[in-house]
Amino acid sequence: MKRTLTLFLFLLALSHSYAQSVPELLYYKFDGSGTTVPNLALTPPAGTATATIIGGQAQGGNGQCSGALIGNGLSSTSNYVNTNWATNLDGTSWTLSFWTNNVPSTTSTQYILGDVNAGGFRVFTGGVAGAGNWILRGGFTDVLATGGASTGPSLTTFVYDMPANEIRAYVNGVLVSTVAQTTVSINGPGPFKVGAYSGSASLPAASLMDEFRLYNRALTVPEIAGLMITSTSSTASITACNSYTVPSGDETYTAGGSYMDTIPNMAGCDSIMTINLTIINSSASMQSVTTCNSYTVPSGNQSYTVSGTYMDTIPNMAGCDSVMTINLTILNSTANTQSVTACNSYTVPSGNQSYTASGTYMDTIPNMAGCDSVMTINLIIINSSASMQTITSCNSYTVPGGQVYTMSGTYMDTIPNMAGCDSVMTFNLTITNSSASTQSVNACYSYTVPSGNQTYTMSGTYMDTIPNMAGCDSIMTINLTIDTVNTGVTVSASGVTLTANAVGAGYQWIDCSSNMPLAGETAQSFMATADGMYAVVVTENLCTDTSACFTIVGTGVNENHLASRISLYPNPTQGQFTIISSDKQEKLLVEIVNILGETVQSEMITGAQPKSFNIEGTAGMYFVKISNGAGEKTMIKVIRQ
Repeated sequence: MKRTLTLFLFLLALSHSYAQSVPELLYYKFDGSGTTVPNLALTPPAGTATATIIGGQAQGGNGQCSGALIGNGLSSTSNYVNTNWATNLDGTSWTLSFWTNNVPSTTSTQYILGDVNAGGFRVFTGGVAGAGNWILRGGFTDVLATGGASTGPSLTTFVYDMPANEIRAYVNGVLVSTVAQTTVSINGPGPFKVGAYSGSASLPAASLMDEFRLYNRALTVPEIAGLMITSTSSTASITACNSYTVPSGDETYTAGGSYMDTIPNMAGCDSIMTINLTIINSSASMQSVTTCNSYTVPSGNQSYTVSGTYMDTIPNMAGCDSVMTINLTILNSTANTQSVTACNSYTVPSGNQSYTASGTYMDTIPNMAGCDSVMTINLIIINSSASMQTITSCNSYTVPGGQVYTMSGTYMDTIPNMAGCDSVMTFNLTITNSSASTQSVNACYSYTVPSGNQTYTMSGTYMDTIPNMAGCDSIMTINLTIDTVNTGVTVSASGVTLTANAVGAGYQWIDCSSNMPLAGETAQSFMATADGMYAVVVTENLCTDTSACFTIVGTGVNENHLASRISLYPNPTQGQFTIISSDKQEKLLVEIVNILGETVQSEMITGAQPKSFNIEGTAGMYFVKISNGAGEKTMIKVIRQ
């Protein structure tokens, strides 16, 4: 009873002196090492279970409780604690509190927390804050914490009271400013930084920050005062039976003495306890005893040969009765038979003999009570097996045991065989590699890749896979250009001249009735000299295609012996030629037509005397159409050089 009352009063004193709540959002004590900082908040936002120190800032030094964040004053871009939090303080009151020490008095701007993406929410000293002060700035009216940026220990707390529409600043628990606000909206994609803000200087070099807290409510004045509490110490006298576990749970003692223990107090800081411990053995105990054949209780007053629960009383070390409850199990010497299957060899449980052949064997070992246990062992010996395989594989090969090899060689692997024993496998492994290549291909209208799995009708870059010479994948990158042929044809207004729409191509005009090429007709345009169906074979971009057939009627060429009476010379010509008819009395209509079917010259003549004409157009093919009043017509092809 004395021990219980002493411990109760000690813990009660702690609870009344150091009542303090844990933040809901962010809580960093910086008591560890390395770059990972746990978030000790009650309900940390998603993804904020741990923060990460970026750059040269570190954990160490002497903070409010234990360690602290040590600044280096370098760029906030590369030196900060990344909380991994997308800042969101909308629609709620909040409290921001932090402990600092060794902050130099400076007029240069030094940032210690904030989120540039949350409306510029930040805290800094120097600049407009002035030397020795902190200023809270964001999408609201500035709040100044005068004297917070001190060279000595200082606890700064900003409280946004949403119902009161104001932000209050406290330094070491004392209210230093109250600033009226309208709407305070703080949110952004993050990250929220501790020890830095954006691109300017971070927490000053050698400055300390500790006990960083962010609540989603407005703390009361007593709660703010409670944040000032640091480490505590106390002494307790404890009397315990058999053993004692210290309050932290880290150590259990079974002997009296003076011991130290450290636990967090209600403020979250260390509470160091000095425990003057007295251990008295219990006056009651329970034992489970297993023995052979019979058991005599410790007092010697009784012996038992049957299992059961029995009581015995002996004095303890303090001179008090120790009532023992004995759960007794009586075991007799035993004998049993086992059937055992083993690989290659078997060692009996006693370790005295190994066997490599099947058979029935005897062995004796102590049973659980220390008595003899005679075992009859029906033994079956199964031998391991061995095999050799020659394997060829592409790129890599995984042996049955799970090992992956990427180079040719001889390898060993062991797996259970059908009998459950080792099967030792030797692999003569040949690794063949996949290959890759790139091709540039031009095709007419469509292209089927080498594997035959896909046909493409549009230019582009495509992939295809076929086996290479080694039987592995050959991955081909095909830069494909699909070429087409323009087979369009334009019919002239006269209806007798066809012009291929393709420019700069190869042409061959054909007679559709026989599909035979027309001799010498390889120009872009073709003038029909007789009615019929005609088409053009166009060669363009190394592709060849044939146009549709076009029907030409009404060329009007009716020889009626007119051609036998007409002479035209010279042909070819430099431009000038002469026409004469053997019939001196007939009148003739002479029309000169270009290859597009356009009439470039027309004149009536008589056969009485030769008539000269001059082609003023460009070099090429022209047609001279001649007709008389009797309905006779003829057409002569003229080449102008």
